[in-house]
Amino acid sequence: MQAKLLRVLQEGEVRRVGGQKWSKVDVRVIAATNKNLEDLVKQKLFREDLYYRLKVVTLTLPPLRERTEDIPLLASHFAKRACGKNGKPLPAISERAMDLLRTYPWPGNIRELEHTIERAVALSNQAVLTAEDLSLEVSHGSPVASSPLLQDSSSVLDGTPTLEELKKRYILHVLETMQRNVSRTAAILAVERHSLYRMLRRYNIPLQRDEYATS
Repeated sequence: MQAKLLRVLQEGEVRRVGGQKWSKVDVRVIAATNKNLEDLVKQKLFREDLYYRLKVVTLTLPPLRERTEDIPLLASHFAKRACGKNGKPLPAISERAMDLLRTYPWPGNIRELEHTIERAVALSNQAVLTAEDLSLEVSHGSPVASSPLLQDSSSVLDGTPTLEELKKRYILHVLETMQRNVSRTAAILAVERHSLYRMLRRYNIPLQRDEYATS
């Protein structure tokens, strides 16, 4: 594939799948990666000639945790888009919630922020998104895996629901909030519809026959 792309860049020609003729193209190429291509070139995993063909103007985009000043604008944009998808009025974001958004390290970068805001909009019924509307990771200020509560099993109280039970409750809550619309529920949970159907069967969450047909 790298050799084929290199030919396109060098010759300005492409050939359709199954075709015999080469056609001239006039295009601008923008390439993006989260890998260190220089290291991959040294490891012989990325062609050096292709690397230098692509490396004309390089823009380095820092991770979200290094540009927290962008978070309020991005959060507002994602909230507006989520409200449009869910047919809800645009909420404000409380100062406390915004502080949590700024201080969370965002290991998933902008995609994680987008899903966090979309989930908060879907589950909130108030005019203001509060800290309680945010995911557990964000409200704790760090990924759940690093939470002292989860690391110290002795602090888990008798009667605390299992992770599987919490997953079931959460899926059911989103499904009911989305008025049992499978497509919208899958979008909020960031899974494919067929994956959601498997989870519903796994957790014995029933759907009516017409819901399978229309969702």
